[in-house]
Amino acid sequence: MTTNVYIDGFNLYYNALKGTRYRWLDIDRLVFDLLPLDQVDRICYFTAPVQIQNGNGGPRQRQSVYWDALGTLPKVEIIKGTFRYRRKRGVIVDPPAKRRQIATISTPEEKQTDVNIATEMIFDAFTNACDKAVVISNDSDLSRSILRVRTELNVEVVVVNPSKTERSPRALFNAASSVERLEERHLQMSQFPTTVMTNHGRAIVKPARW
Repeated sequence: MTTNVYIDGFNLYYNALKGTRYRWLDIDRLVFDLLPLDQVDRICYFTAPVQIQNGNGGPRQRQSVYWDALGTLPKVEIIKGTFRYRRKRGVIVDPPAKRRQIATISTPEEKQTDVNIATEMIFDAFTNACDKAVVISNDSDLSRSILRVRTELNVEVVVVNPSKTERSPRALFNAASSVERLEERHLQMSQFPTTVMTNHGRAIVKPARW
């Protein structure tokens, strides 16, 4: 049985990695730990370049180093979406005001990731590139594409919920063949060494601070 894996990078980061010591994550080792009996052919990691505000380039620099480390893994393909800042108006709720106050904020929005995951998964299923799809995400927006792949293209779809606290949405339970949870032990066992070497002998060093 051939398995392809589709990882929602930001969903994984904000649900399981942010603020932990596990951010130097070896995706290939993680997948092997999750699926030790599967023949994994392809691992797609969906992400987007971090947008920088206030001149703080640290997050983008660390992201670039991490992408370089992922680039040493033969089965891992990084598929990039985009970020854009959108201006929104809304009611201020924290701290609460005596009277209704409206504010305009600029907020980053990740674009294309859901569509990219759905496109790659459906294409792989339609072309018989896999017998099983594993989706690491807790995003209910993927439920319809997961349901279609499972019921119309007869591919088993397993959802792995990366959240430590939130249950998977009912829509994902109803769409997937099964739903599992990513546990801390999977992250602990799946870290890159401090220094990762490329095939050309270049050293990629884990950032001192994340």
